[in-house]
Order: sequence, then C-alpha cells, then structure tokens
Amino acid sequence: MSNQEYVDRLFAGLGAAQQDEETGSDIARLFEGEASLDTAEALFGIDQKALMEKGRKLWNGVSKDLHSVFCDPKSKHHTRVAELIKTGSTGISTALAGVIVASLGAAFPILASATVAAFLARLVMEFFVNQSYTLGCAAWETALKPKAEPPAGGAATPTAPGS
Repeated sequence: MSNQEYVDRLFAGLGAAQQDEETGSDIARLFEGEASLDTAEALFGIDQKALMEKGRKLWNGVSKDLHSVFCDPKSKHHTRVAELIKTGSTGISTALAGVIVASLGAAFPILASATVAAFLARLVMEFFVNQSYTLGCAAWETALKPKAEPPAGGAATPTAPGS
C-alpha cells in the first residue's frame, strides 16, 4: 500500500468513525486492519470515497487547532507531546488520542469519541511523527495557509499534509 493509499484509508476510517458516532453504525472497525475495503464495500455497501471526504472535512475543520496543540510551544499540551514524539514513547498513538480529547474535545464534541480520536492520532502520526518533528510542523503550517484565489465558482479549502 502506498503512502497516499494509507492516508486515504485513514481519512475514510476517520469518516467512518464520525459516521459511527452520528448514526450508531459500526463500520470504522473495518478500517483498522488490513482487510480489503473493496470486499467491505461490496458486502456492506460502504462508500469509501464518501467516507474519505467526510474524514477530510473533519480533518480540515480541526487541523488548525491540532497544529496549535502539537506545534505551538505556547500550547499547554505541546511540551508533553514533544516529549512523547522525541522519545518515541510506546503507545504514542493512544497518548496522542488522549491529548486530542483533552485539548479539543470541548470545542469539537465529535473528538470525545475514542474511535474518532484514535483515527485522528493515527493521521497525526502519519503526517507528523513519521516525518521529522521540525519539518512536520513547517509542512503542516504551510498546508494551513489559504490557497491562491480559486477559479470563479470554486472555493479554496486547506488540504492536509500529504494530500
């Protein structure tokens, strides 16, 4: 699986986790392993592209705030996150999910879901931890900047690192 395919799968998983929270469904679990999503799509009628877009929309909605938590030295959670990342702490995804819930759960109630927070933590790991700490923050900050004016009738939206 290429990096982009993995990121797309994480976005679809995030969208599925959000849908699970909104509707009581239980499809996010299909995105946690290496199961064939094509088979899941055929068996359960899952629209991967729609879930991926739902996940991207949530990511774009919280990415600026997550960037602040992870990259702004003034953030109360930054020191702990930087320590976890720099030491390669075991269970870092779980710890990051906890930071996400603690820092943004009140502002974005959907993030109080352990499944949603877990997928967000995995996306942060992919976009941030698997790159160097400094370069990750720089790339993320660049992605948050508004894009050039779109053509007439289009709307500029921020994109996630790696998209």
